[in-house]
Amino acid sequence: MPYDAPLEPKSYADHLFQYFLGWPWDKLFRADFVSREQLQFQPLRTTNDAYFVFSALALASRVSCCDEILFHHRSNNSKSLEGSRSKSWRCALEAMVSIDARLKDLDLYPAFRKSYCNWVMNYSYWTISTLPSDVADTYLVELDAIVHDMPADQGYYPGLQERLFRELFSKARSELLSDIVPAKEALVESERIFEELSGTIEGQNREIESLQRALSDANQKIDSIYQSRSYRLGNLFMKPLRAIKDAIH
Repeated sequence: MPYDAPLEPKSYADHLFQYFLGWPWDKLFRADFVSREQLQFQPLRTTNDAYFVFSALALASRVSCCDEILFHHRSNNSKSLEGSRSKSWRCALEAMVSIDARLKDLDLYPAFRKSYCNWVMNYSYWTISTLPSDVADTYLVELDAIVHDMPADQGYYPGLQERLFRELFSKARSELLSDIVPAKEALVESERIFEELSGTIEGQNREIESLQRALSDANQKIDSIYQSRSYRLGNLFMKPLRAIKDAIH
C-alpha cells in the first residue's frame, strides 16, 4: 500500500480483504465515523472484530497508511483467544455471513465481491490447516452453503490455494491435504512446461517476423526492379526475340 497519499476505497476495491487484515489493533478510527455508521464488534468469542474492521474499510471515504512501528503484538500465547480458536471456530463463519450481508445491504457487494470471495477461500484454507482434524472436517461441511452462494467461475479465484480449495473443500481434511500436494506439484509442473513452450513460441514468432521482414524487403526490391527504367527498356528490347523464339517452337 502507498504511504504518500490518502486512498479511496474504490482504489483498492478488488483487494480490500487482501490489503488489510481484519483486526483493529493496527488501525485508528475516527469516533464520529464509527458512531455515524453504527459500527460495532459482534458478540462473538473470536473473530468478533472482522465485521467492524472490513465494514469500516468499505464505508470509509478515505484511508491513510502509516509506515512506522507503533506497537508490538504478542503471539503464540496458547491461553489467548487466538490460541484457542478451535473452541469457537463457528465464529469465523458467522463473521463471513454478516460481512456478506452488510455489503449487500449497503449496495457495496458488487464493488468488493471479488476480494470478499477470495478472502473467504483463503481464510478458510488457513483455518482448516490450523484446526484439529475432526473440527476442520465439520468446518468444511458448514462452509458448503457459503461457498455455493459465491460465483461458480473457477477463474474468479486467482490464487493457487483458492483454486484448489474451491475444488476440494467438500472433502474431509485428511483427504483434502493428501490431494493438494500432488495437485500443487502437477500445477507447478504444468506452469513450468507452459513457460518453456511460451519461450519456444516466442522464439519461433521472432524467426517468423524476421522472415516476414526479409520477404517484405525482397518484394520491395523486386518491385523497384520492375519499376526501373533499365528493366522496362530491357523488357521492350526482348519482346522481338521472344516472338521469334515462340515462332520457332
